[in-house]
Amino acid sequence: MKKSKKFILAILIMVIALVFVYLAILQMPKSYLSEKYNLERNEIKSVYFVPPYFRNESNHSSNIFDFEKVNSKWKIKYKDDTFYVDYIDGKYYDDFQLTQIYNWSVDYLQKNIDSNISGIEIYSECIYYFQVENNNSSELIQESQIHNFLDFALKDYNNDFVVYYSVNDISPYIDDTETATKIKSDLQDKICKHFNFNRKPIVYIVDDEITENNIYSHRGYFLEYKQIELLKQEKHLI
Repeated sequence: MKKSKKFILAILIMVIALVFVYLAILQMPKSYLSEKYNLERNEIKSVYFVPPYFRNESNHSSNIFDFEKVNSKWKIKYKDDTFYVDYIDGKYYDDFQLTQIYNWSVDYLQKNIDSNISGIEIYSECIYYFQVENNNSSELIQESQIHNFLDFALKDYNNDFVVYYSVNDISPYIDDTETATKIKSDLQDKICKHFNFNRKPIVYIVDDEITENNIYSHRGYFLEYKQIELLKQEKHLI
């Protein structure tokens, strides 16, 4: 009986210790975020922490031992904003600026490529690795860097470079695929020429402002696959 009590007590102590360790790790990015964005530390809330692990990618590979390392990740809440922090090669990287970078990117493309561009897809990982390439995670990305950021995103083969092109009425383009294809082709050529790169982006033609209804997730601003299919069925997107 005494042995069982000691065993239960030991387990309880281990559980309590693990809880304290988890709570300590949960707070780790707060100082980094507070210094980088000049935020009040006590207003930064850590929602949860996911330790690093290896993800089996064999379903997408001929190698049954194809495993990919997934970095440590924190979900953070600051006032009404929810964002994420990853720990990559000994440094913190975050997507707190995602909305700001998205808006700057769309504005840049409207001014320099085509005013009918109403949205793009960007990903948190693109923000992280743009800063990794520039060897700086502690400073904010500035609007003056958006050309370089978009150039980096276009050349990121891990994700498609997707652009949304808005028209007032999509009806004429539903059956006139030749005109729709020309719009897409012309826009692709403009983007490739501007960034001096031959990787053609994916272009969706839409008949409304998608930027107001974008879905926010850890992957960034994008339209979910099911939503895209629904739009196609309703002839809102081609």
